[in-house]
Amino acid sequence: MPTLLDEVVALVQVGGWEINVDSGFLYWTEAMFRIHETTPANYTPTLESAIAFYAPSSIPIISAAVRAAIENGEEFSLELDLITAKQRLIHAWVQGKVIRENDRIVKVIGALRDITECKHMEQALLNAKTAAEAANLAKSQFLAMMSHEIRTPLNVIMGFSELLVELDPISEQNQYGEKKRDYVNRIRRNGQLLVNLIDEILDLSKIESGKLKLEKIEINPYELISDIRTMMQYQAEQKGLLFFMNIEGPLPQRYLTDPMRLKQILLNIIGNAIKFTKKGEVRVTVKTTQSDSKLHVVVIDTGIGITHEQASQLFQPFSLADQSITRQYGGTGLGLIISRKLAQGLGGDVVLVESREGVGSTFAITITLEEVKYNHSHPQSIKQRDETTQKQPRLDGIRVLLAENMPDNQLLLKRNIMIAGGTIDIANDGEEAVAKALAGHYDMILMDIKMPRLDGYEATQQLRTAGYPGPIVALTAHAMREDIKRCKQVGCNGHLAKPVARDEMLEMIYRMVRR
Repeated sequence: MPTLLDEVVALVQVGGWEINVDSGFLYWTEAMFRIHETTPANYTPTLESAIAFYAPSSIPIISAAVRAAIENGEEFSLELDLITAKQRLIHAWVQGKVIRENDRIVKVIGALRDITECKHMEQALLNAKTAAEAANLAKSQFLAMMSHEIRTPLNVIMGFSELLVELDPISEQNQYGEKKRDYVNRIRRNGQLLVNLIDEILDLSKIESGKLKLEKIEINPYELISDIRTMMQYQAEQKGLLFFMNIEGPLPQRYLTDPMRLKQILLNIIGNAIKFTKKGEVRVTVKTTQSDSKLHVVVIDTGIGITHEQASQLFQPFSLADQSITRQYGGTGLGLIISRKLAQGLGGDVVLVESREGVGSTFAITITLEEVKYNHSHPQSIKQRDETTQKQPRLDGIRVLLAENMPDNQLLLKRNIMIAGGTIDIANDGEEAVAKALAGHYDMILMDIKMPRLDGYEATQQLRTAGYPGPIVALTAHAMREDIKRCKQVGCNGHLAKPVARDEMLEMIYRMVRR
């Protein structure tokens, strides 16, 4: 009757072996015969015949290991291919060690385990990982392509809307007393919503694929919070809400974080509080604690609130607490999960502290600060900064070459630059851009990336190789971080993502040329 040890050995497919150094006798346990798919009646193991079971590529490896053990006492552990008596290929793990008596090696003992199933499982996992990575790459490429295709027409829609607002006849009313300007502003507002949606989807994709990069930039917290207050105050006033944003205790004079992502988190959480509050107020408190070097922001609203069951769905992608919220308030459900992931990437978190249906909600945001210095003479409340109206820069005397193959974008950019006093020449693709840039004199090149015949990357490289010294700015719907990095690598001095605001474009042209 088999012992418990025999049962365990059979279960794990491990066989034992022993070589007597003096006699050369090789002993196999019953499990060894079972793994090799033979029996003692059909096969008497010897060292040479046992080694012959291994696949041709494995024979010299196991032979050398056994010889080194017998001659020098070296232990070994190997993974090898083995061919059974029934000509079945299996994967085996072999381990050996020596036994000494009176400082002399008398035996080599070891174990052999059939690891075929483990290797198959490893390969299956590797295949699944490869397939998942390929699917993730395909998704990222698809999202990048869709971002480009959507941003390009949005650039035209929002750009011409901006031009329409400046035309005098736009103020005319129809028979219902509605102004054309109101219609245009609605186009611009909804166009911006589309841009925000594209950015959210791309952010979520980068977060899920682990490709989201966070920066560490030294910023002034008072300036950042003042910017947030200015934007959120306006939104709250539009809804007739009271809005309070105060600092409790000292903040660092300067600290390191990703200012764009920190703003994104705060605007999202505070914006949601305003969005879901019909009446009452939204209160925001900001403070830091020297004990944990974190920025703490608490957002309290008197909004619609949610139930305990709804709260469990808040931080799930594409999930809203109640589907009726979509119809009433809009939104995709991406904002909260993106904000939480960003906050976690910055060493903090976003959590729902409490919420009562019909009463309101409280959210807490934490962000880790780096290299902080405290200033104990600080403003007790945030004052709105004096904003001086900046005039659009004039481009008088500046000559621009625009490489762009889309007629609508050509017309839009041409009008914007001419209104600012500049002159512009058009190249319909990369080849034409290279030829015109090298033959003429231009103060700046605005280079689209996706063009026929020769794209913007290759055109920029050719110009830099030919010694073109002037500034080249990528004006493109390729707006992801890796796209911006590649633009700089090929020789671009700047990057403008479509849809681009006219003021931003004119400011960059002026700065690049007049610096």
